[in-house]
Amino acid sequence: MDQVRNHVIVLGSGNAALSAAMAAADHGANVTILEKAPEPEMGGNTRLTTAALRVAFEESKQIREILDKQFSDVEWSNIEIEPYPQDNFIYEVIHKTGHGRPNRELVAWFTSQSLDIIHWLKERGVKFELAEYLSQFDLTKHQTEKRTYRGGVVIQSVNGGQGLVSPELAYAQSQGAVIHYDTPAVDLISNEKGHIIGVVARQSDGNLKNFYGAVVIGSGGFEASSARRSQFLGPQWCDVRQRCVKFNTGEVLFAAINAGAATAGHFSGAHITPIDPDSPYIGGLDTCEKTNRLAFSWGISVNKLGHRFIDEGSHWNNQIYVDVGRSLLEQPDQVGYQVFDSRGAQFREPLYQDQKQFFEGNDLEELAKQAGIAPEAFMHTIKEFNKAAKHNKNLYDPTILDAQATKGLDLPKTNWALPITEPPFSIYPVVPGVTFTFGGLSSNTKCEILAANNRPIPGLYGCGEATGDYFYYAYPTGSGLIKGAVTGREAGHNAAHYAQEL
Repeated sequence: MDQVRNHVIVLGSGNAALSAAMAAADHGANVTILEKAPEPEMGGNTRLTTAALRVAFEESKQIREILDKQFSDVEWSNIEIEPYPQDNFIYEVIHKTGHGRPNRELVAWFTSQSLDIIHWLKERGVKFELAEYLSQFDLTKHQTEKRTYRGGVVIQSVNGGQGLVSPELAYAQSQGAVIHYDTPAVDLISNEKGHIIGVVARQSDGNLKNFYGAVVIGSGGFEASSARRSQFLGPQWCDVRQRCVKFNTGEVLFAAINAGAATAGHFSGAHITPIDPDSPYIGGLDTCEKTNRLAFSWGISVNKLGHRFIDEGSHWNNQIYVDVGRSLLEQPDQVGYQVFDSRGAQFREPLYQDQKQFFEGNDLEELAKQAGIAPEAFMHTIKEFNKAAKHNKNLYDPTILDAQATKGLDLPKTNWALPITEPPFSIYPVVPGVTFTFGGLSSNTKCEILAANNRPIPGLYGCGEATGDYFYYAYPTGSGLIKGAVTGREAGHNAAHYAQEL
């Protein structure tokens, strides 16, 4: 076991994997990071995000002390931050988005670490700022000079995903970690007892090489494999556009399963988002989250047949956009259309200005024809919606769930239901885009990977998207990166301890 002793092999270079590398190095291990991507594309899905982070906290001063910018008392008095207790975080993960299915022990554990992990990352060079991620926050300027933050998504890393992984990698390397790019792991190495003692990786020259040590799988899910999406998620997922990096194709997950690891979680579920129909089928660093189209709260969404298919105002858009994305999978040609009048249009995010496919004018029926929506059914939908919303007189207020609901519709709009009556009108096509899969390897709060008998497989650990049973059906915005950092830190710590005890 000399080759394994005090060595930790981390697979991946996203937030979860690099958190594992930092923790393992902190605990004295010799750390090797194997990254499938070439160096310019390192960073996994983390690189594609704005790095919004959901954190449980009791009072706003706990947020203030995290931020890189030093606010004066006067400046801080114009910022309103609603507390977000851990119980709220747990409820959002388990009940609001997970329909009661996530593992309660795992969720309670990672949410309890959410504030502490931010301080841990800050100590290692990550900088944080107030989140301006979704319209709930940045649109408050239309109402008042006071900025309001609700729902736990209050901070993000400065410079987005790049601003998260760059200092993480720099810190890991400062502690002696070595990274090999363009070196995908293709299999796990077991000894005669079934313990994991390393990985087989393919180097950039095409040759295989064995790397020995305790192994931390932090290389994401299988969302970039259309074959595996079809197999596990269903045929409707085969040809969806990918908001994820192209490297997350699941080879190591299934190598672990072949080595005896049990699976856990929602293998037929994934994070999915309404995006611009001109988005590439394989995403990359040039698209990131620029393709998101999340202003559905301020209008209605219809399909090609002219029918609404989702309650566009059931909650904040950052809570339900995964539901919207998933519902698009079931629509004809997997296309939806976001419809706005002039009142709703002013609340669209600036990203909409980049969309080439849209239709704008004063005649809704004509716009429907141009967009390819069945015009008669569409106009009937508009008529019935406006009738059900005519009692709502207030303007849109993105800072509150305003309970301006429709009356008498089988499919209601629960909040922000103003009639579509004020020209000019606009219609924006949207399609679903997949980000990451929810199913993964079975693990415990030590981030040990478990076998079918629920016992740890010695030498094998997992973190981030590679581990399942945390999210089902959807997930609360900003919780994935927190889960990744928390599980990465724990996996790296325990892998280092294991390797040192051999």
